[in-house]
Amino acid sequence: MKTTLQLKKLLLLSAFAILFSCSKNNSEEKIEEIIKEESTKEEEEEIVEQVVTLNIIESINETEDLSLLKAAIVKAGLESNFSVDGPLTLFAPTNKAIEELFILLGDNYNSFDDFNDFIEIELLKRILLYHGVEKQLNSDALSAETLETLLEGDNIKIIASGETFVIGDASEVNANLLEIETKASNGIIHTIDKILIPTEVQDFLNTANATNSKTISELVQENEDFSLLKDALEITGLLDTLNEDGTYTVFVPTNDSFGGIYALLGAEITSLDDIDTAFEIDLLRDVLSYHVLNDVVYFSDITEGEIATLSGENKIKISPTSNGYELIDATTLGVNFILTDIPAKNGVIHTIDRVMLPQSVIDDLSSEASKVFAAALENLEDCNVAHSLFKTLQSSLGGFLDKEFTFFIPSDAAFMKLILEKGYTSLEEFNSAEDLEMLKKIFKYHCVESGKLMSSNINNNETLETAQGEKITLLVTSNGVYVKDKTVSLAKISKANNEILRGVIHVIDKVLVPEELIDVL
Repeated sequence: MKTTLQLKKLLLLSAFAILFSCSKNNSEEKIEEIIKEESTKEEEEEIVEQVVTLNIIESINETEDLSLLKAAIVKAGLESNFSVDGPLTLFAPTNKAIEELFILLGDNYNSFDDFNDFIEIELLKRILLYHGVEKQLNSDALSAETLETLLEGDNIKIIASGETFVIGDASEVNANLLEIETKASNGIIHTIDKILIPTEVQDFLNTANATNSKTISELVQENEDFSLLKDALEITGLLDTLNEDGTYTVFVPTNDSFGGIYALLGAEITSLDDIDTAFEIDLLRDVLSYHVLNDVVYFSDITEGEIATLSGENKIKISPTSNGYELIDATTLGVNFILTDIPAKNGVIHTIDRVMLPQSVIDDLSSEASKVFAAALENLEDCNVAHSLFKTLQSSLGGFLDKEFTFFIPSDAAFMKLILEKGYTSLEEFNSAEDLEMLKKIFKYHCVESGKLMSSNINNNETLETAQGEKITLLVTSNGVYVKDKTVSLAKISKANNEILRGVIHVIDKVLVPEELIDVL
């Protein structure tokens, strides 16, 4: 480009020499004017060419009125998201528009230096992704339509307004287009006069702005995303508790995460309507109480350790992560924060992504499962020995029936055959510590905890891992279904598909023997 410019200047100088016979002063002025005009034109073309070679991030870096947008993108770690090949369209809020975000968020936010924990950065990230569209929308391609943004599941609207368009978000105020179509190598930038707010962020802002005069109970009742929690609190009588004067912190599971409690409470429970017995309601009350602290704990106050809850002696463990902190319940699994520090008249709310279980509920479920399982064995014909064995061992089995299971229970005849072969006359004679440990291993070898397997779903040569640790193999023949252990003889299923709790019992005609006990038995 510069070579071409120089060549044109030389040609113009040659023309000047040829026309030297004309008035010197007039010629000089005219030629200088021509040279200046051509130089300006070439330089403008060169500048335009340079701009188009910049991607969206590089173009933002070169624009003074987008310096806060640049700072926000860097803080959120999204440079690569807007530097990809594209095509992309970015609706870029000006510095003034971004300053209004600080006002929306409250007195604690004056710059992006105040976004210093995982939740705040995640909030910023979602806002920025909401300004991007994965297509190139040149000015002549703008039309009234709804567009999917880079924030999955949330859209913006292009709305016709006279001879131009405005951008609609989850707020009540539309964004005006200021400068249309700044080209970039990977897309287009349209500058706007307002920051766009996605739905979940607007919900958070609405809640935060309206909460100081409302109790936690009132906020839960008004928020549609907490409707399952509201119903659960009503069932247990805790909704009134959270309306009382006091200082509470509540970890609130949203509707999307609340349903996980059903499977934990039992296979027959598929909704809150199924929680109707005193035992089930007490369990639910204990679970909900585990989500409540009798004090106000803001996210900035959280440190590593344990915190007491309203659920008796049950505590929640707080563990540091690379992004901040997570909550650990009795299942030892992590629970993540979604939104934090939603203020209320009598405390604060933090939303979380999973229902937490206290140890007392796990123990109660295990105890209740043992009772139901024992009753089922007692009622099954030809399973008296198995019932007696389970009653003897259940205190040492731990959370044995906490998951979906398939149980192969030996019949009375099968147990008696083994007992007599070993020189005993009854199961009660197996009473030493070594005998009880052996019986526990045998019992667990008959249980598969990987799911509820009905006989019609059994595949030939299917191998399953048992609770004892070794594997068994299932064989399907024209004569029936058999279970193969580490001995030479097979066990046949004589009575199939006795459903109970989260599992099923199949009665078999032989005691299964694991490899580690072959020498003993």
